[in-house]
Amino acid sequence: MFEVKDLLTKGEIVFPLAQAEFLIKVKTGQITWPQANDDLGNMMNEIESIAVTSNLPENPDRKFWNEFILSIYLK
Repeated sequence: MFEVKDLLTKGEIVFPLAQAEFLIKVKTGQITWPQANDDLGNMMNEIESIAVTSNLPENPDRKFWNEFILSIYLK
């Protein structure tokens, strides 16, 4: 979900994620599942709102990406 939000708001995905600390806390039990579930639910609602006004295309440029991937394989 964090990647989707970054893509919609910044137009890119950068690693490590800015939310890496949150994810680590969830995975190590420092944030309880109910709290994480609430936080992620809120983020999902936010993403749905952002997506409505996104300037990303409805569909990927499959021809471009197929040619790009093929060019990488051929190298």
